Amino acid sequence: MVSGALRWCQRERAKAAVAQVDSNLNAHVVAFMRWLVHETDELPSRLAAPTS
Repeated sequence: MVSGALRWCQRERAKAAVAQVDSNLNAHVVAFMRWLVHETDELPSRLAAPTS
């Protein structure tokens, strides 16, 4: 089981990465899910790691 502090850290890292590429997390998740269920052959670009 993942602790609350770890989940918070993961969530904050995801928010920072999404903000860095000027996008939103929902769009990235939806694009990945479309690829995962073979609705598209184009794998979405990977978010860059936060630089801070």
